[in-house]
Amino acid sequence: MPLPPDTCTSLFLLNTFFPPRPTDISIHSYLLYLIWFFSTGIFDGYLPEWAVMRYMCPHATSKTMDGYCAPFEAGAATKASVSRFAHIVPAIPDYILSFRAHYLWRLVEGLLDPSSFTNITAQARLAERNRFVRSFWAEASAELQDEIRPQVMLAFGRDDPLLLDFKDVLVHTIEPNLQLRALGGEWIDRAGHYPMEDRPLEVARLISRFVEACRSMPDGSERAFTT
Repeated sequence: MPLPPDTCTSLFLLNTFFPPRPTDISIHSYLLYLIWFFSTGIFDGYLPEWAVMRYMCPHATSKTMDGYCAPFEAGAATKASVSRFAHIVPAIPDYILSFRAHYLWRLVEGLLDPSSFTNITAQARLAERNRFVRSFWAEASAELQDEIRPQVMLAFGRDDPLLLDFKDVLVHTIEPNLQLRALGGEWIDRAGHYPMEDRPLEVARLISRFVEACRSMPDGSERAFTT
């Protein structure tokens, strides 16, 4: 059942992403995800944070590394939420997840206890939702988007070591007519993974301009957004 037209009229997307596919992003970014995945559960959270951070931010100072590692000094027990999050981000390739439909997979799952496969099951379900969400944003669906056509603004910190590749995934997936943006979206200089902390005034400025741009085009006229 379609949502009411005024449920959501605009979205400001800040350093966010569709769950990655290996073909979406660089080898470096996908290796970073794999390191995160294997270090938060496969190795029971005992891989030192500085090793992951050093790969992600090779130019970070030792003082910065110490700051990032400080919350986890109590050991693996402090990493429960980090571990869970890493294992439900659906980045395992679809062809691997498709093996779940094979009878041998179901046999092994039954022998080893389905609870042993909870993370993979969660990944498979979210991967299916990921495909639906991508298709919703990519297609001019008269059935859905005539009811819900939010205008979208994309903004990313230019120095984000995690999500640099993901801005283009959003730009290329979301139907251009739904995007209220400068060419290729907005980069926020001197901002990293949390632009609202690094450049709060710049983020506020972008949000303010986005709101004003949305208000000025209530009739669905051609969308334009300049910096």
